[in-house]
Amino acid sequence: MPRFDSWTMAWLFGCIVFAIHIAEEVAYGSFGVYADFNVFINTLFPSFPMPPYKYEIWLTNLIGAAVLLFAFTWLVYVKRGPMRLASYLFATFLTLNGIGHLYAALSMTTYFPGAVTASLLLLAGLVLFVAIPTDDKSTAATH
Repeated sequence: MPRFDSWTMAWLFGCIVFAIHIAEEVAYGSFGVYADFNVFINTLFPSFPMPPYKYEIWLTNLIGAAVLLFAFTWLVYVKRGPMRLASYLFATFLTLNGIGHLYAALSMTTYFPGAVTASLLLLAGLVLFVAIPTDDKSTAATH
């Protein structure tokens, strides 16, 4: 059985947390929050062409992103392609998404969808930042 290094484990942890976060957002109705944000942006910038927000497209994109990130786990494991850059981008996304949800949860008087898993997102992002190798020797395929 193959043993995963810390980078691969951190990436996989980020994927799992992201999938759980998506499930929480879907279960607790965060689509309405994003649809309201779309209306808000259209009100502020009427000339900015924003397409109408559709639930099916939103959900399909989230699930597709999660599946794609899980598929990239293999590339992290074998150290192929620009996965170090992808890891920095994914870790940044996880960290900022977690901070955003925590901020929204603390500043609102009602429950904000995604608040329960926000701390896990923040943790997963920080763990991934720490696990990303910094030199080319550690990213060479040793399997």
